Amino acid sequence: MSKKEQIVKLKILESRIQRWRDVGPACTEKQWDNMNKDLAVVKNFIRALERFPAKNHLNRVHGKLLNTMWHQYKTKSEDEFKNW
Repeated sequence: MSKKEQIVKLKILESRIQRWRDVGPACTEKQWDNMNKDLAVVKNFIRALERFPAKNHLNRVHGKLLNTMWHQYKTKSEDEFKNW
């Protein structure tokens, strides 16, 4: 997968986490804190890939982490893949 595709997917994940914040289920304080941390991680991945694409890449461990986030912050939105 190219760097451009990775950045697009990360931006979709970022918007998915932000949408979960707005319309997600009632959650505990711990889940809210984890969501804020996960959002910061995704933003850092995007920033790193945009600034230094030659040096940074998503390896298998990062992929598994991001896949877990993808499923964790699922909402029932129809327009999620509009920009895909």
